[in-house]
Amino acid sequence: MKPFLIVFGLLALTDLALLASGHDALRWYTKPFLMPVLAVGVVVAARWRLDRARAALVLGLIASATGDTALLRSGDGAFVLGTLWFAMAQLCYIVAVANAGRGRGLVRRRPWLAIPYAGVWLAGTALLWQHLGALRVAVVPYSALLTAMAVCALDLFGRIVRRDALLVAAGAAMFVLSDSTLAFERFDAALAPPQAPLLVMLTYVIAQALIVSGLAGRREPAPPAAVRP
Repeated sequence: MKPFLIVFGLLALTDLALLASGHDALRWYTKPFLMPVLAVGVVVAARWRLDRARAALVLGLIASATGDTALLRSGDGAFVLGTLWFAMAQLCYIVAVANAGRGRGLVRRRPWLAIPYAGVWLAGTALLWQHLGALRVAVVPYSALLTAMAVCALDLFGRIVRRDALLVAAGAAMFVLSDSTLAFERFDAALAPPQAPLLVMLTYVIAQALIVSGLAGRREPAPPAAVRP
């Protein structure tokens, strides 16, 4: 995966530079190709023999790329379309995580660890509820699905090597941060941090790179040292 991660990093830096400088039109030549680079990397690293987890990961990256392209356009229609594609991506990532590793993961052994994730989802939904309007039907279910994906990623601890589980769990948490920032920037700018669009994209590309790094080259079954949380 390393050569593909390098290409991905260079392309991501180019896209971030275009975003920061206001050259949005040129991002049609960078943003749509970010996730396909990672997808090809996963396939090549697996020597074209994909198990269920890696196949679902590739499908999630393709769905993400389609969502990225949709969100290059403005308007509610493009936003809903992008949200639907990313919902599909989260479903694929949940399937990928469910088929990675073996045994009972951290969340299955300690279900209370899902409570902070649920709390973040509830807090974000409550803060934005009055601003969402008709888009609630897309945003609220998607954010719940994203939260579920992050919880599933946390459950990898104890099922695969700790380092790989940490990469995926950190990437999932970063994905939540990215999409939360996007939601605040779009629906209540007063709650959004400075340079929100740049922060959204930066955390997004880091999230995807971490998830791919942890899942594409995961090692399993986990050694005894990685089983204990």
